[in-house]
Amino acid sequence: MEHTACLVLLFLVLRFTPTVSFCEEHGQVINLDEINNHFTDLLQGLDLVLDQFNDEKGVLFKFVFLPGSIDARRIVKDGNKFCVSVQIAPSSCRNTVENMSKRIDKCPVNFSDQKAIDQTLWCDIEMLSRPWLNNIQIQKRVCQRVLQKSGVIFLRTNFVDSNF
Repeated sequence: MEHTACLVLLFLVLRFTPTVSFCEEHGQVINLDEINNHFTDLLQGLDLVLDQFNDEKGVLFKFVFLPGSIDARRIVKDGNKFCVSVQIAPSSCRNTVENMSKRIDKCPVNFSDQKAIDQTLWCDIEMLSRPWLNNIQIQKRVCQRVLQKSGVIFLRTNFVDSNF
């Protein structure tokens, strides 16, 4: 019986762990070092998505993306098309104009606060960057709640936030 329960749990964890499979095309997998060193337009796009999210939702505390959770692919097509899955969570910073575009290093997330954990979301984002035009277009954003226990993701619920 224990073996069956472990297999079911393993299936759920693997089945609902975010990937960039929502993107219709396959592309180059980009790791975090490459994002930080070569694809700063991807980070700028994530900042744009979060600024829009924080503004639209009127949340009290600013949501920030968790860098270690970024799963990204790049497709070269009319520019850099990025397909990104990323976890976002409410930070300790108020959602004010002064805190716009601040990242987790300036606005940390309190992971010992169960409320912050309960409000954590996985977002699937498609964006098109054309650096030569200084232009980033957000084409899709779908966010889902994350149910966690002891840091293990059990389920991505069907709550959807899609404004694009």
